[in-house]
Amino acid sequence: MISIFADKSTVILRKMLKDPKKSWVIQDFIKAKDKEYGIGQGRVQKILNEMERLGYVEREKRGAKSKTILTNTERLIEDWTKVYSFEYNGVH
Repeated sequence: MISIFADKSTVILRKMLKDPKKSWVIQDFIKAKDKEYGIGQGRVQKILNEMERLGYVEREKRGAKSKTILTNTERLIEDWTKVYSFEYNGVH
């Protein structure tokens, strides 16, 4: 099972929380040469599946036109704060 609160996984959470009303597609998160924090398609898919299982998002699966919508922002933030540690995320 993948942790959506693991360091690299939180890239997706952070992007979604910056624009919580957006309908997201997998390409929004995939590694791109001009984006420092992109991640691979397989990992994105696993993270979004786990977010759906946990009730944070709703997914409309239509192949390449699939969309993901953040539906439970408050609970996502509450759950994330329970596992977040400044020890692993220094201030720069």
